[in-house]
Amino acid sequence: VLGLEEVSITGRAEAYEGLKALITNEAAEFQRKHVQHEELETPRGVLVLSNDAYALHLPADDRRFFVVQTPAKKHPGGLAYYAELFKLDEAFVANVYWSLMAVNLEGFSSKTPPFLTGAKSRMADYSRADIDVMVEELVDEQRGPFAKALATWEDLRSFIRDRSTDRDLTDKRIKRALEAAGVIVDPQKRQCRVSEKVRSMLFLIRCVDDVSSLTAIELANAYKASKPRFDKVVDEPAPEGPFEFEAPATRTRSR
Repeated sequence: VLGLEEVSITGRAEAYEGLKALITNEAAEFQRKHVQHEELETPRGVLVLSNDAYALHLPADDRRFFVVQTPAKKHPGGLAYYAELFKLDEAFVANVYWSLMAVNLEGFSSKTPPFLTGAKSRMADYSRADIDVMVEELVDEQRGPFAKALATWEDLRSFIRDRSTDRDLTDKRIKRALEAAGVIVDPQKRQCRVSEKVRSMLFLIRCVDDVSSLTAIELANAYKASKPRFDKVVDEPAPEGPFEFEAPATRTRSR
C-alpha cells in the first residue's frame, strides 16, 4: 500500500493520469535518487490523505478513486485517542489483516466502480474545465443556438469561441465539451443542405427522438425553420442618466 500525505494537486490532470497508471498497471518503472531505473510491482492500493477538499483533479467518469471526508471535529478522547489509533504495533496489524481476510468477496468484480460519495462529487465538479462549465450553462440557459433543437457545427463553434477567454481552445476540445453536455452530432450522419451552397451534418441539442425518422431534406427544413438569429445579438448598453439601476446578476463558478 502506498501512502501519500498532505496532498494538494488541484487542477493538474497530468497528476491524475500518473496516479491512474500507478493504480491500473501491474508494474512500472521507478527510480531512486542517483540509482538507475528499475521495474517494480505497483502498489496494491494507494491511500491519499489531505486537508484540502479539492486535493485531486478527478474527472466525472472516474472509476478508480473512493473519496471519504472525515468530520472536522476532533475526537473527544484527544491526543491519547489518536496516539492509540495510529500505533502500528503487531496487534493492530494482525487485526487489520484478519478483518480483511474475513471480508466476503463472493460476487466481487474489479470492474465495479466505487460508490459516488458527496465528497467525490464535489471534487469532480471543482475539477471541471471552464469550457465544460460554460457549455453546460449555455445548454441549460438555452442561449443563442442552444435555444433550438438543431444547430450546425459553425453555429455552435462561433458562439462558443466568441464567449471563451481561452485563445488556444481547439475544435476537438469544444466537441468534447458539447458531448459532455449532451449535444451530439446526428447519429445517422445525414448531410443536410443548410444553405444554398453548404451541406452539413447537424448537432442535436434536444429531442433526438423527434428527428430520427426525418429524411435529410426534412431535417434541413426543420433546421432552417428554427434557426436562431444569435449572430445579431449584442450586449444591451447601460442606462444613461443620474438615476441608479441594479445590474443583472452574473453566474459564477462555486469552488
